[in-house]
Amino acid sequence: DCLRVLELTEQVAAAVLAAACQGLELRFQQGGLHESTVTQPVGQTLDKVRQLSAFITEDRRLDGELAALTGTLARREWSLYPESDA
Repeated sequence: DCLRVLELTEQVAAAVLAAACQGLELRFQQGGLHESTVTQPVGQTLDKVRQLSAFITEDRRLDGELAALTGTLARREWSLYPESDA
């Protein structure tokens, strides 16, 4: 069923987004990357993800956080492209 495929895709996208933010923050902590070098949209995305899912320091259930992230994707709360004047 196409709707189920879409829902699963949103769940995978949410998990990848959370993992990317985790990796980015690990790079910040290890000194491999400085926060000032990321673009404003990347920083805003990181901030928005962290409002829903805190940095992972130890094992914990993530189903609620991933469901919240998935919900923001399903509701199209993410700006994918900068606004243009065209």
